[in-house]
Amino acid sequence: ILLGAAVMAVLASGIERVLIRPFDPANHLPVVLVTFGVAYILQAVAAWKFGTEFKSFPSPFPSGPNDHIEIAGARLRYERLGVVLVLMIMVGLVHLILNKTKIGLAFRAVSSNTESARLVGVRTGRTLNFGWVLAAMFGGVAGGLVAHFTQLDSGFMDKILIFSFAAATLGGLDSINGAVIGGLIIGLVESPVQPMVRDYVPGFGFLTSDLALLVAFLLILAVLLVKPAGLFGT
Repeated sequence: ILLGAAVMAVLASGIERVLIRPFDPANHLPVVLVTFGVAYILQAVAAWKFGTEFKSFPSPFPSGPNDHIEIAGARLRYERLGVVLVLMIMVGLVHLILNKTKIGLAFRAVSSNTESARLVGVRTGRTLNFGWVLAAMFGGVAGGLVAHFTQLDSGFMDKILIFSFAAATLGGLDSINGAVIGGLIIGLVESPVQPMVRDYVPGFGFLTSDLALLVAFLLILAVLLVKPAGLFGT
């Protein structure tokens, strides 16, 4: 997983330098289109290389039938506790980097106002490249952690990406703590919805996990209509 995260960091740095930097960072539409295109190209390459059938992925933590602890009747598995712990460490690292380092200050300046940051001497290209590297590293680790809990194929992160957008939109796109809280709210809202609707609402027995995506989309729509900045965004 760590090697994969390192490879992703190098790849992301190259993508930013070759494909993203020629565009104006203040114009988000071309950047979004290019990144989606690159994502689907990488998925196609992965499907060509490894096939399109579903695969299993081992857990980096103990995942046997007896690898759990019980607290007040709740069974907590080591693999899920390990994932939560690693995610907490990653969130803490991002918070420290962005708020306690010089490159983090530059990154926040560029994110807030690219032109003003450039005028005061911030090297915007290098700073944005750092953001891509950081995102790719943590994204690679996160993908390796979650792959055990789902069916692994070339596009398995697509659904997770939608939930991530929903969490970030709900919590606030410029708030790390808000994104964490938004993710917890998304999980608490969507997890019980599908089985409850399927089992208790007549005519909806056919529902699959895709209903969870509907919940995520509805949350994104509601937040954008009512409070576009999110719960903790500015």
